[in-house]
Amino acid sequence: MRKTSLTEANSITADLVLQLSKMYSAKDLRGVQTKLTKTSRELRGLTSGNTLLGRVGQQLSFDQRELLKSAAKLIESVCLSVECAKEKLHRAEVAATKRQKARECAARKIIAYAYPLPSETLEQKLEIIRIALILNRAGCFQLLYTPHELSLRYRSFVTDTPKIYGWETPKSYWKHRVSSIRSDLIDEIQQHLAFETDGTVHERFLELQHQVKTIQLQVSQDPYEIETLRLWAQVLSSAELHEETP
Repeated sequence: MRKTSLTEANSITADLVLQLSKMYSAKDLRGVQTKLTKTSRELRGLTSGNTLLGRVGQQLSFDQRELLKSAAKLIESVCLSVECAKEKLHRAEVAATKRQKARECAARKIIAYAYPLPSETLEQKLEIIRIALILNRAGCFQLLYTPHELSLRYRSFVTDTPKIYGWETPKSYWKHRVSSIRSDLIDEIQQHLAFETDGTVHERFLELQHQVKTIQLQVSQDPYEIETLRLWAQVLSSAELHEETP
């Protein structure tokens, strides 16, 4: 049986390095590889050559220089496994990025079809607010807020004195407000659908639609959210009337 050399890091395989690197990236492994390569080079520099480092190393005994060479070989053996793991991780990261881009593309297409969210009429603006409340309950929009907290937040937009100075009209101000909510909605629904899981983007969409179908009845019957929509309807209607008044 061949005796394992002390200069061969057989216990440190590429698979082990990958396992140890679960919370790190290929870039991190590249940094480790660079450090190991530099360390090995410095050790070898102590054992030979006419550089200042080599001349200093010449003052060591033969056995000491051989020990440094062995250490350099051991480090190089570790470095080889790190390099192999880095390449595997890099390929995995490239593949994951490609998959994620494909999921984001699919999510954008689905959202454009299922959630166009026009915001021209009063009814369309109110529908955006209603969908925001529904999707918050579905767990894919404004997750930092509970349904009650989000409802209160949306009420504060219309009950606190809004700073509409600098805007051409109250209607343009509220259109901007609704457009901002619409933009957040689209972004967060896309992130929800594109999130990489075992299911496809379409499967996540179908699951979301099932949730929405169940939750929209809750929103339509919840006194808090009914009042939130009433306040928005009131301020949006007022802005429309203000626009029509000469």
